Parts: sequence; structure tokens; C-alpha cells
Amino acid sequence: MLRKTEEAPNETADLAQQHQALGADHQERQRLTAAVAATTAALESARATLAGMINDPLGAATTSDAEVQAAKRALVAAIKAGTASAEALSAHEALTGSLDARLAELSIRQNLMEQARAQAAHKDIVARKLKAGLELEALELEEHLLLKATYQRWPTDDGVIRAGAGIPVLTFAPGTFIPYSIFSGHVARCAFRDDFVKLALISYPDLASLLPADQQTAMQEKIDADYTRGTIHMATPGGWRIVEHHGLRGAALAAGNIRRDARGI
Repeated sequence: MLRKTEEAPNETADLAQQHQALGADHQERQRLTAAVAATTAALESARATLAGMINDPLGAATTSDAEVQAAKRALVAAIKAGTASAEALSAHEALTGSLDARLAELSIRQNLMEQARAQAAHKDIVARKLKAGLELEALELEEHLLLKATYQRWPTDDGVIRAGAGIPVLTFAPGTFIPYSIFSGHVARCAFRDDFVKLALISYPDLASLLPADQQTAMQEKIDADYTRGTIHMATPGGWRIVEHHGLRGAALAAGNIRRDARGI
């Protein structure tokens, strides 16, 4: 049970207040517990002193009535002090609850807050990657088309006219941005569109707004087909892998063991 604090402007401030309140309650609990221990020890000492005066023949013979009365008063005072300290501790426990439970709850809230920050940071990274990836994809296609055109126009090198105008082929490996399949007749796929973009939109559907409208529709159709089929293609170091998603939807699809293993996470 967390104690009431004044309204905090955000979760961070409220957690700080709660931790401060818990620390103060912990110190007070320690003080009251020590007080109970001290009054308990004092009560046992007072009882032992009076018992020694009354029950021990030698003590009874050598102790005056005034000393006995003083010992009785000391015992009564010790009983009252013990009762008061125990009541104070009980009242504090009732008011502040289980300190361990409060600490555990604060730990959960702290972790959830930090996870929310990490999630927001990741979404921002993915959005920036998607924007940059789309630009890089366009450049890759532009270079690919230029290379195709030049090497088709000048296919050979005769010593004067150079094959492909001598342009170096600096495109990414097939299947990175340009769809590719090593098997004839198989569906050609590319890691950018068929893995990253698809899973980015599955995880963060609102990022679809970064795509042109026609591409949004096409990508959503692919995602819907994967959900209906019950499987999804994922790019792995060993090639494309068909993964059953067992009813998982959204970010959970990209947070499973298979995905993490494929990316070394």
C-alpha cells in the first residue's frame, strides 16, 4: 500500500516522492522497533530485580521496604513504557503498511517507467530507420537501374569503349533492397521490405504513415495474409525462415526467441 503523496507532475517525480516517504518510514520503523526492544529489555530487568528482592531469601532479608516499593514502581513504569512502545510500533505498521511490499511495488513502477522510455526510444529509432531506409531503397533502385542500362548498352569491353562505361557495381547484396530468390519459381523477397518494413509496421502500425498510400495498402495486405495464414517469413543468417506465430500479434511477433536468436540479441 503506497502512501498518499501530493500530485506529482510526472511519474518520475512521484516515484522520487514515494521513495523518499518510504525511506522516512523505514527509519521510523527501525527507531520504533529498537524502542520496543529496549523497553522489553528494561521490563525483563525490572522483573528480575523485583523477583530477586521478594523471592530470594537473602535479598528479602537485606532489602528495605522502600527499595521494594521503588522496584515495584520501576516495574509498573517499565510495563507502561513497553505497552506504549508496542502500541506506537503497531500504529506505525497500520499506517504505513508492509515496507517490503511498498518497495516491491515501487520497483515494479520504476521498471515499467523505464521500459516505457525504452519502448518510446526504440519506436523513434525505427521511425528514423524507416525514413532513412526508404531513401536508401530509392537510391539503390536508381543505381540498379543505371547499372542495368549501362551494362546492357555496353556489354563488352573492346579496349576503347568500356563495358558498362566502367561503372563499379556498388549495390547491396541481392535480396537486401532488390527482391531476390536463389530458386527459380520461388517468390523473390528482400530483407528491407519483406522483413524490416513489415515487422516495423506490425510492431508500430502508425508508422505506416511514413509510406505512400499505395504502399501502405500493399503492406497491410501482406500483414493480413500472414495473420490469416498463421505464419510469417523472417530473414535469418541462413536465409528466409517460415515462422508460425501461434496467434501472436503486434510487437510480440518481433520480440520472440526466434527473432532475437536470428539477430544475436
